[in-house]
Amino acid sequence: MTQHCRPQSHTQILHYTVQEMNILTLLTTDYSESVWRWEQQVIESGAEPLPCPKCGRTGFYGPRTRRWHRNYRACRFCGFWQDLDDKAKYCRSVVHGCSRWPHVAGAPYIWWVLPGQRAFTCPYCMAEVRVESAEVNNPYFNRSHPWWKVPQNKSQARYMKFWAQWPMSRGRPYL
Repeated sequence: MTQHCRPQSHTQILHYTVQEMNILTLLTTDYSESVWRWEQQVIESGAEPLPCPKCGRTGFYGPRTRRWHRNYRACRFCGFWQDLDDKAKYCRSVVHGCSRWPHVAGAPYIWWVLPGQRAFTCPYCMAEVRVESAEVNNPYFNRSHPWWKVPQNKSQARYMKFWAQWPMSRGRPYL
């Protein structure tokens, strides 16, 4: 097996293959800005989608940015979440179920809340929702969940077409 060292710069990281990058990512406990940029570049370039480091599924995982330009990566299938320079967390799956709550790929959209979070604001009706009243089974642990039927190991173009079927995904190759 080839020895891998941590990349020293963004330029160096671009020379890794997807397989090497997955190994590198799994071997590190923190998630650096250069790794986030590399993952973002993979998405933007249309290259083969990256699998989630936890569940291995494609089409749900990707680098993301939230308010105040805070970068992280997450999987909308299993609840994997990792902020820059932090260890991975595993979120809880919730569904508010209000009349505006969307359905995606045959099931209610799952909203992921961080460990310890007690409430969230529904992004569709703006109601304050208690996590304990909205928690649902994580699709990763529920083999009958419709999201298990989402095609795997497809091209970025195929995921773009697949997710475009649901307006809330805005055509992104991941939720």
